[in-house]
Amino acid sequence: MFVLPPLKERREDIPLLIRHFTALYSDNGDSELGNEVLEAFTQHTWPGNVRELQNQIQRMISLGDGNGQLASIQKTEFMSNGKDNCSQSSLNELVAGYEKEQIINALKLSEYVKSKAAKLLNIPEATLYRKLKLYDIKL
Repeated sequence: MFVLPPLKERREDIPLLIRHFTALYSDNGDSELGNEVLEAFTQHTWPGNVRELQNQIQRMISLGDGNGQLASIQKTEFMSNGKDNCSQSSLNELVAGYEKEQIINALKLSEYVKSKAAKLLNIPEATLYRKLKLYDIKL
């Protein structure tokens, strides 16, 4: 009987698996991680093995730009407290972080004119004000 070693013992397979899962779940299969995040993925012990890696890539694609691109994440978002543990953020926390990032980007693009930012985000201006307060975004 053939026993496949755990992913932490096959670190060289991680970039290949990332490409596989990206191609599987993204529209164009052309997404890449930054070098720092790729290194964090390679150093991670993956206690959930390949399924954990698969779920992480799937989560990043679902939080991406809507065209199958991976959400941009930083090493600090993936690693928690400098330890070798996958961030245990809930989906709501991940979505909130992405939403905050998009609001800040829209504000920059609109030169901090809130009505224009709301139009860019395709949300009512009142919703934008509520989210600015919720995410403690200071202008």
